[in-house]
Amino acid sequence: SVDFPSMMKEGIPWGAYTGSFCAHLAKGGFTAHRPHLCDAEDLCKDIGERVEVDYAYYKKWAACRWAHPALDGLDKIKKERPFTIQDVTKVELRSFQKGLKLSNVAPKNSLEAVYSIPFSLAYWMKYGRIEPEDLKDSKAMVSDPEINDMATKIEMSEATEYTNEFPLRCIQDVCVTFKDGSTAQKKELEAPGDPG
Repeated sequence: SVDFPSMMKEGIPWGAYTGSFCAHLAKGGFTAHRPHLCDAEDLCKDIGERVEVDYAYYKKWAACRWAHPALDGLDKIKKERPFTIQDVTKVELRSFQKGLKLSNVAPKNSLEAVYSIPFSLAYWMKYGRIEPEDLKDSKAMVSDPEINDMATKIEMSEATEYTNEFPLRCIQDVCVTFKDGSTAQKKELEAPGDPG
């Protein structure tokens, strides 16, 4: 989904369907053959103690998780120094290497938009949000000239020290340059909603 944004997202939809379908079958008395997952003791030793959802992340914004540290940084900066998209000259983003793949500044639809860090940041700067509702009108989302212009002013570079931490940690720095020449920055940002 990174190189070619799609709705498949690592097969999550199919996994969700399969899991819920199997639960319905089991509820109806359907049984499976052996061996099965519970026969592998090392995989099942903490059933009932460790709940995997506790080790998952949640997304605060309807955008790829890899944009969330920078979005959080913009949110923190805006709380300290209120600004609008018109006040910003450029944004510099230091990111882990894989994050640089999400650099499409001219998405053609909302799916491509949420897999674009520059677009996501520009959209957030204009509206202060990226909600699922915003994605419904794909044409409207990607056709705002002010957002499209700002997306071209997001400069992305690799932070090797953050690449070394990825994928266990999703870390970025963000620096906003304002039209008056001043800057505001946040460093070592991590995606809000990560476990731990």
